[in-house]
Amino acid sequence: MKGLLLEPHDTTKLTIEACSQFLSDNVFCMSSVQKDASKNTPGKVGLEIEMLPLGGKGFERAGFLDPSGAQNIGAALSLAAPQKRWQPIFDSAGMSIVSSIKLEEKDNITFEPGGQIEHSSPAYDCLAGVVKRVNEVQADLDVSLAENAQIKLRGIGTNPYMGAEEIKLQVHKQRYKAMDQYFSLIGPWGRLMMRETCSIQVCLDYGIDERTLAKRFFAAQLTAPFARAIFAYSPYLGGKLSDFDCIRSRAWNNIDPSRTGVQNQTLTEFANDPLDFDLSKQKCVEAYLSFLMKSNVAFVPGAGYRIPSSSTTFSEWIESDIFSVSPRHADLVHQLTMLFPEVRPKGFFEIRSVDSQDRVWQFVPACFYSGILYDDDALDKSLDLLLPCASNIDWWFECSEYGLQHQKMANIASELMLIALEGYNRLPLCYREGGIERSMGAFAENFTLTGKTPASELRRFLVESHKDRLDDYLWQSLSEKWSELSLGLN
Repeated sequence: MKGLLLEPHDTTKLTIEACSQFLSDNVFCMSSVQKDASKNTPGKVGLEIEMLPLGGKGFERAGFLDPSGAQNIGAALSLAAPQKRWQPIFDSAGMSIVSSIKLEEKDNITFEPGGQIEHSSPAYDCLAGVVKRVNEVQADLDVSLAENAQIKLRGIGTNPYMGAEEIKLQVHKQRYKAMDQYFSLIGPWGRLMMRETCSIQVCLDYGIDERTLAKRFFAAQLTAPFARAIFAYSPYLGGKLSDFDCIRSRAWNNIDPSRTGVQNQTLTEFANDPLDFDLSKQKCVEAYLSFLMKSNVAFVPGAGYRIPSSSTTFSEWIESDIFSVSPRHADLVHQLTMLFPEVRPKGFFEIRSVDSQDRVWQFVPACFYSGILYDDDALDKSLDLLLPCASNIDWWFECSEYGLQHQKMANIASELMLIALEGYNRLPLCYREGGIERSMGAFAENFTLTGKTPASELRRFLVESHKDRLDDYLWQSLSEKWSELSLGLN
C-alpha cells in the first residue's frame, strides 16, 4: 500500500507556504472513498511486511542480492515470474539486478538496503482481504526461494546471526549509499536499521471527516511507544542476543531525532487542553509542516547526493542554497521520503512502530491498530489513557527498548490492549474472520496481559531448550509452539 505522494513538475524555488499547501493538497488529502460514510466498513487496510531472507549453512546467512551470488534472491524470483504473472523491474544500471517485482494484484515486492524482502499489499476494504493476499504471496515466495535459491523467509525484528558490517549494503541505489554515509556520521544505529532490521507497517485510512483524521493521527502517535513494547521482537544486536527486547526501538531512538519519532510539541499541546484542542486537518498540516521544516537535510540529490558539511534544516535550505542548489518541489517530495516518523501521512496513515513478527502473529498488529483507530469508542478511550503520557513521551520511547519489563509500561500496555480488543470485537465480521480474531485474543492473553513480549518468550524458549543460539530447528519449534497457542491448543 504505497503512498500517494505526487511528484510535481514545478521548478520554481520552494517556499514554506508552498510546502504547507502541498501537505494539505496531497499528503493530508482525504479521498472521496474515505469520506463515504455509507460504506459498511470503517476504512481500508493495507500491510507492508518486511521479511528476513536466510540461506547458507543452517539458514544463518543474510543478503544475497549480489547477481554473482549463488543464492541471488532477485534471480530466484525472476524464474518464478512468468508462471505467477509477476513483472521483474530491473535496475537502471543493468539488466542483471532486479530492483523490485510488480505482482499480479498490483502489489509489490521490494528490497531493503540489507537485502530484506518487503511485500506491500494492496489496500482492501476489510482485513480479511489483506490476510488472504499476504498468505498467498508469502506461500509463492516460500516455494520460489526454496526451489531456486535454498532460502527461507523469517519474521523477526533484527537479524539473529549477522551484524551490519558483515551484511554490508545490498541495494546500491545512490539514495541508499548517501543514507548509509549520512547515518554513519551520526553513529552506528542508522546502518543497523538499514541492514539488520525488519518491521510491519500497518496502513489505515484517515476517516470520514477532519475531526476523525486528527484524532486518529494523534492517537496513533501516542500509541507508538506502547506498540513498540507490546510487539517487541528484536532482541538481537549485531547477531547476538542482548538484554533488550526491542533493539529496533533503540536504533530509532538514536538515529536522527530530526526525522524520527512523533510531533511532541503538538501532542503536549493536545494533552494540556484536550477539550479545546483544534482537532482539524489544518492542525495536522501545521504539526507535520513543523516536523518537516526542522528535519535535517541528509544530502542534496541535485548536487550529486553530497552531504552538507554542517547540520542544515529543510527550512534553512529554503532560506539559503546548499552547494548553490535551490530547493524545488521535487526536493520537497524527496525530503518527505527521508522522514521516518512513527506515523507517516501519505494519503493514509503508514504506522511504522512494530517489529516484524513470526507469521503466527503477523496480522495481530493490524487487528490492534484497527481496533483502536477504527472504533470510535476505543479511539476516545485510547486518547484518554495516553494523553497524560504526552509530556513525557520520550521516556516512554526509551522504556520501549525493554519491551514490557518496566511495570509502568506493562500496566498501560495491558490497558491499551484491552481497549484494542474491545474495539476490534466491534468491527465488522470481515475484520475478524479466518482465524485472525483468535490470533488477536491469543496474543493478548499469552503476551501483553501477562507482561510478556515475543522477544521475552524467545529468550525463555532458548533457556528452556538449553541453547544460546536460535538454530533453524529451534526456530521452527518455536513457531509451531506459537501456532498451537494461537489455536488455543495449549
